[in-house]
Amino acid sequence: MRKEVLLVLMVLLIIVITACEKIDVSKLSDKDLERISKELIVCNKPYIRYSSECCLDKNDNAICDKDDGLVEEKETPSGITPPVIETPAEPTKPEVKEKEAPKSEVFQEKCTLQAGLACFDYKATATSLRIVFKNSLGYDIMVTGAKAQQCTALTGLSFSVANGNSGDFTFVCVNAGSKYDGQLNVTYTTTNLDGSPGIQHTNVGQIMAKITS
Repeated sequence: MRKEVLLVLMVLLIIVITACEKIDVSKLSDKDLERISKELIVCNKPYIRYSSECCLDKNDNAICDKDDGLVEEKETPSGITPPVIETPAEPTKPEVKEKEAPKSEVFQEKCTLQAGLACFDYKATATSLRIVFKNSLGYDIMVTGAKAQQCTALTGLSFSVANGNSGDFTFVCVNAGSKYDGQLNVTYTTTNLDGSPGIQHTNVGQIMAKITS
């Protein structure tokens, strides 16, 4: 605080001397100018006073760094934004989709025959296959045989089924697993008006059934 007061007083003194007595400052001695500059120029650390200016003295050896072989740090000019180095993002891992569990096949039971004969009912076991059918041909028939896969064929049959009535037969089979899936053939002859046998036909169908006890 004291130095500041002295500095102000010295400046005022110079102004008064110059204004009132019209003294030429250039006529002041070097010692006077040096004394005045010491009071006017104040350098804060890490700067030191050198002649009529301040210079950087980072290592505090009372020698300006530019004269001591040290390079001054360059400040970034105002208004210039230093470049920003971006860190590369980690590669995105591909999404792994979970494999869907295979859908279990739905086993649909059925018993079908060609037009004229209708599979009315059925049952499959490990050792047998029973079929109940209905005659819808419009005339009476004589059943003479039947075949089913995995079963013993029925031959030498001779039973009549009137039109609109039903008939049935049972096969002896070896059915492994939990379902039966095979072809069914029914052989029959038509009946003439006089009761004599007519033409022989074979009706082909399909059976899909669950094996029961």
